[in-house]
Amino acid sequence: MLGKKLLLVVLCVCLLGILTAPAFAGDRDVGVQDLKGIPKKHRFLTTVVGGAALGAGIGAILPGGMHSVWKGVLIGGGGMGKLYLTKHRNAAGGWTDWANIASTGALGGGLGWTACGCGEGFFGGLLIGGGLEAVWAASKRPPRQ
Repeated sequence: MLGKKLLLVVLCVCLLGILTAPAFAGDRDVGVQDLKGIPKKHRFLTTVVGGAALGAGIGAILPGGMHSVWKGVLIGGGGMGKLYLTKHRNAAGGWTDWANIASTGALGGGLGWTACGCGEGFFGGLLIGGGLEAVWAASKRPPRQ
């Protein structure tokens, strides 16, 4: 009886050692690929998400509950997206104009919602911000060929 229990314990320990061995293996050496950071094609999206997270954090500190958090998400994400697109004009490729309109619309919607504290302020700010950016994008002179 003791022999069977001992054999079962030894088998369990061996099986556990086989299954958990990769968890205790050493890390590989750091290479050039590890030090490159965020790929260029993801930097705009990372900036928008980071700005939204920053705005959500600030909104969580302020009184007003979840409404303040969502206002912060709109203002932070829209503001950082617009700031990034101002400095990197071709960051969104062929979607640059639409990304500008969406960022400015989100920023305007968040500011409008914060200013009046009502749904009409959100939609008004969204339409004003997005509409002004669309007019600006449409009025730009096309490049010469």
